Amino acid sequence: MKIRLLSIGLVALAAGLAACGGNGGGTTTPPTPAPIPTGTPVPGYFNQRPANPGDAFAFAGMMTATNVYNYPATPLPTTTVSSIIAQAITVTAALNPFVSQTATDFNTVETDTQNLRTLTTTSDGFYGFAPAGSGFNFVLYGLTTTDSGGSSYKYAYGTTPLIIDELPQAAGSFTNTAAVTITEKDADGTNAVRTYNPDGTYTETQNQPLGSSATVIESPDGSGSYLGNGFFNGQIAGLTFSAPVGGKISAAIVFPLPPTPTPNPTGSPAPTPNPTTPPQVITVNQWYPATPKFYNEADVATTAVTFPASCNVPASYGTSGNQLTQTIDRLDTVFGFTDHMVTTSYLVAGFGPVCVSMSDLQTSYYDYLGDQNFTYVFSSQPQSTSTILENLTLQAGATIKSRARKDAAGSPIPSSMIVAGRARFLTAIADERRSRERAFEHYLKQRLAHLKGAAGR
Repeated sequence: MKIRLLSIGLVALAAGLAACGGNGGGTTTPPTPAPIPTGTPVPGYFNQRPANPGDAFAFAGMMTATNVYNYPATPLPTTTVSSIIAQAITVTAALNPFVSQTATDFNTVETDTQNLRTLTTTSDGFYGFAPAGSGFNFVLYGLTTTDSGGSSYKYAYGTTPLIIDELPQAAGSFTNTAAVTITEKDADGTNAVRTYNPDGTYTETQNQPLGSSATVIESPDGSGSYLGNGFFNGQIAGLTFSAPVGGKISAAIVFPLPPTPTPNPTGSPAPTPNPTTPPQVITVNQWYPATPKFYNEADVATTAVTFPASCNVPASYGTSGNQLTQTIDRLDTVFGFTDHMVTTSYLVAGFGPVCVSMSDLQTSYYDYLGDQNFTYVFSSQPQSTSTILENLTLQAGATIKSRARKDAAGSPIPSSMIVAGRARFLTAIADERRSRERAFEHYLKQRLAHLKGAAGR
């Protein structure tokens, strides 16, 4: 299976770092925080969150993507792709494309070098300060990203921006909701808009090459559908899934309704309706909880943690600091997979993150490749796993305007940089999700050929 480096999944962009609340999930955040214009002093907080135009930073690290196939018959070999990562981040004041307000733009240019290709990804994350209780929240309004392969994404958080940090910083736990709208443009000409509800259910609309379109719906009870108007010249409409009943799920291949015959002249016998192809129903064992939970996030801050050796943190930052761990779990009952993403950042007081470790595990229960016996397309057992690992370390030579946070090496970094640095990781996850949709369409084509062959025998 061709799995592009990722996920969109998405994909969640939440990267809360030592905060309380977030994206509508916090109890101390007003429903629509009033933004603070870029350049407005926020007493006592810029030393914690320097977001000044002219700041510049660099990260370096490694990302690997591994795919393991567990099919009951003829498994494919495990594949692993590694990328050497170099990131350059600069901070500017810019017009915020998500609200009528200037914002702080963290521009990231990342180069991923692989054995056979080099991919460059440019992203812009738009941040600001919003009053919250007796302090301020450092918030993300949205993110845009494009890559040299011809794909682009936009993450928009609507009227309530994503909370990245609550100032003054304090240890504790918090969470975010799943609410975000992701706009995607693929190199192959596909355009898609996916809107996640706070609970993680979603609706996606696609406009595909050659004029076809499709809609994906994930419903709270686990039912869902992927239906289009032009799969293989209209020969298949798509797939629908029922909510679990008695531990079983009905997956149905749906065929379009035939055109209505032209009426005969008055007085003639009524025309015989065109035959309707009944859905092809497949029963699937339930593979997710009876009450599905589509999104769950937990963010935990821990103090006095020794940095792992794998971080290779520069000696000038010491050997220990705070640890911030974010865990996000997603469920998708249409494409048949779960997504488990963990982001761990290590921070030094006065400097912010010096090391970030990210991992994403997507476990597939539905195999849409069509390269094995159709009995195993839908399963209650994992069919394959896709794992992405990325580690980033702060590099020396950064420029920062906040003198209070500048050390002798000149390389402090604000916690907000973690979200900017995650842009390519997030699009890699989104790309993985899109690869599932490509495989889904391939499966429908193979299934159509199989049904036609059976009818001709």
